[in-house]
Amino acid sequence: MDSNIFAKTGHCSYIRVDLDAITNNVNILRSRVATNTELIAVVKGGGYGHGGVPVSRHLKSIGVRALAVATGGEGRSLRKGGLQGKIHVVGNFQPEDIDCIVENDLIPTVSWSNGLKSIPKDKLVNKVS
Repeated sequence: MDSNIFAKTGHCSYIRVDLDAITNNVNILRSRVATNTELIAVVKGGGYGHGGVPVSRHLKSIGVRALAVATGGEGRSLRKGGLQGKIHVVGNFQPEDIDCIVENDLIPTVSWSNGLKSIPKDKLVNKVS
């Protein structure tokens, strides 16, 4: 560790995101599942506060095809950051989130029938990705 890191950051604590460790973790998971298993990397909370877009870009660069976030707003941030492909919203969405989810081509998790009923029929589409 750089002994001057605290002076450089101006804080008494810091977080170092080790993309090599993320790659290693993905490789370990891949070694333990069938080759046709698709991994979904959870980057909710902006990569747990560490930068959702850069972490997601790295994950995509090593072949992770699907991402998961907690909210439509987090998914929108990834889209604005240029991320393409499957982005699942794993948090319970509210009816007011539908437009954000649809406009950003996100995949909502529907865990209750009223959630499904709250989606206007014109917003429901069948897409093959």
